[in-house]
Amino acid sequence: MLLLIFKNQKNPMPLRLEEIKLTLQDDESILADKVAKILQIPKEGILSYQIVKKSIDSRDKQNILFIYSVDVDLKDQNVNILKPNPVKHRAKWVEEFVYEIKTVPKNTERKRPVVVGTGPAGLFAGLALARAGLRPIIIERGRDVESRIRDVEAFMKTGKLDTSSNIQFGEGGAGTFSDGKLYTMINDPRSKYVFEELIEAGAPSEIAYVAKAHVGTDKLRVLVKNLRQKIISLGAEVRFETCLTDLEIENNILKAIIVNGGERIETDTLVLA
Repeated sequence: MLLLIFKNQKNPMPLRLEEIKLTLQDDESILADKVAKILQIPKEGILSYQIVKKSIDSRDKQNILFIYSVDVDLKDQNVNILKPNPVKHRAKWVEEFVYEIKTVPKNTERKRPVVVGTGPAGLFAGLALARAGLRPIIIERGRDVESRIRDVEAFMKTGKLDTSSNIQFGEGGAGTFSDGKLYTMINDPRSKYVFEELIEAGAPSEIAYVAKAHVGTDKLRVLVKNLRQKIISLGAEVRFETCLTDLEIENNILKAIIVNGGERIETDTLVLA
């Protein structure tokens, strides 16, 4: 069953222009003027633009620069715009991909899928399944992020470890108590979907384009809580202090899971995240 469809939904395609340089004193509002000058078109020929990458060039300490890549929507999509020498090595037409999550028809006989873990993978798996209308059950051996904060602060003060709720276990995963850096070496357009969800949940909008993006521990905690609330609002159930302890398998087919050493939850779909 395909839940996520990944396709280009934007027509016409935007033009990606790279290596646009601004000084520390320049305001980002002049980007449109810079783009028009580089492309040798009137500024009115630019319908809109979106920053897709921002980094710092500090090789010359006397002339530190911000380097931008932007996607530009043009009034006239003339392919000849790429022919001038100053442009052709810095610009390309790009396909803009988006996720479309298909809603699965309601079926009262369908068993609810179970997601194990509320780290980033578990939260996004739960979000996708919930958006598809499958009402997943998400279980987490640790506690919710609000309780984790209190438990971790108590550990820092007393040195007494709570084996169920600590820096490693609980809502948001180990990264909830990191400094919130978002690094990836994967040049995958699907990353945009993840960033969009994080921004909607409360992350700074600049994480979508700043090199070595940083969210911050304080914002991460709010973000994780907001993601959970969104998932629940879509029909999911999130259960904390619920540890997967066994699987019930019959003829190589999953029938149920056992949690906390006794409770049985019927399911035929299990995501270990």
